[in-house]
Amino acid sequence: MALLRKLGLTLFGATLGVGGSYGYMVFGPGVPMWFGPDPKANGWDPASHAVFDKLEADPDCARVPAVYSKRNFVWGGLNQERRVRNQFYFSDKKKELVGLVHFGPDTEGPPRCVHGGCTAAVVDSALGTCAWKSGHAAVTANLNVNYRKFIPLGSTVQVRSWVDRIEGRKVFMKYKVESLDGKTLHSEGSSLFITVKRLPNATGDINANSVSAYTGFESGSSEDDK
Repeated sequence: MALLRKLGLTLFGATLGVGGSYGYMVFGPGVPMWFGPDPKANGWDPASHAVFDKLEADPDCARVPAVYSKRNFVWGGLNQERRVRNQFYFSDKKKELVGLVHFGPDTEGPPRCVHGGCTAAVVDSALGTCAWKSGHAAVTANLNVNYRKFIPLGSTVQVRSWVDRIEGRKVFMKYKVESLDGKTLHSEGSSLFITVKRLPNATGDINANSVSAYTGFESGSSEDDK
């Protein structure tokens, strides 16, 4: 009987401990859970809207429509709220792309931090978008990423990319990833893009439209895209 009583108390304590830990991590302030709800899943928070309002008020900034593809490595998938969500604005005068990116619970690398590879992929996509919106149908040749501070899982950050200079077919670009208040620099770096005349149509209409609009060349096609 004593053994059964000890076993019962042990199981009860373990269940209570696991349940309590899960409840704190799911509902605790600012602590996302790997398999729990994302605290910011119901849209952008007030601090994010304040940034958007400022960008909307800038007559030189135009909102870039978010385009999601099930096949896209960065923006794809059926559950964006748990992965990567974005909203960007482009300044044609500055040749600059600026916006916010939210990293959901499924972007983890180090415990409770965003995976560095996820950050690099997001930066690469932002740089590419900036290059194309600036009139350069280009692809990445080199990407230099300097990590400064971990991005806490579940965070929303500012991503800013811009064209630095042009040398023939070479498009040199720079970027920064900062906290919403601009006080924390998470990552910064540079990249080299090379303009191309033809691309395989790997992401649907966005590539076809972009190539046609910016270069006059038609993108390639694949049976998988039909």
